[in-house]
Amino acid sequence: MVRVFQVRLPHSWKIAFLLAFAAVLTMRNGPALAITLTTKGGGVVLSGKIIVGDHLLFREYMASANPRFVELDSQGGWTGEAHEIGRIIRARQLPTVVDASKSVCGSACTIIFASGVSRHYLGAEKIQDRVDAPIKLGLGYHHARTLLATGRWAESGRGTGYIIDCYYEFGSGKASTLIAKADIRHFYYISAATALELGIATSTRRP
Repeated sequence: MVRVFQVRLPHSWKIAFLLAFAAVLTMRNGPALAITLTTKGGGVVLSGKIIVGDHLLFREYMASANPRFVELDSQGGWTGEAHEIGRIIRARQLPTVVDASKSVCGSACTIIFASGVSRHYLGAEKIQDRVDAPIKLGLGYHHARTLLATGRWAESGRGTGYIIDCYYEFGSGKASTLIAKADIRHFYYISAATALELGIATSTRRP
């Protein structure tokens, strides 16, 4: 049974500000869809782009959910939100899951993956360590980026440092060695063997 959660946020100035900010970003950069959260197979599936305020959606969802794990399918988004989502997952002592046979977890999503008390990288038998594999699935890493006043994206050393700090906070510091392997336009995808060797993943089986 799949349960789709529709969030009713409390009316506070902080949430209103975050949602207004997200609306401004949407006008500047096109549609910005929030994450989708569903309950499936005993776990919570988080999919879609991570935008401003999504950690509030996740917190509200988890307040009434009792999942055994969190499964991820996202190409990333805002690192601050990913960090806060990760802290919620770690506080709940939940495993994280990425199924590379059908899903991608790239950029900021890898922060969330790192937060799992155990980290399960499934279906990655055919994934090789390389930049932009033909089939864009699995765990993908790259430099952080920032939006310039000109409307163009550029690499962000500060943002990259923040992501690395998040990896270390969650005990996956060796993931920091992968960020420099791809620029902001590409992902560096990793095999199951590399994920296990670096301690990024703890298992290739479901929790």
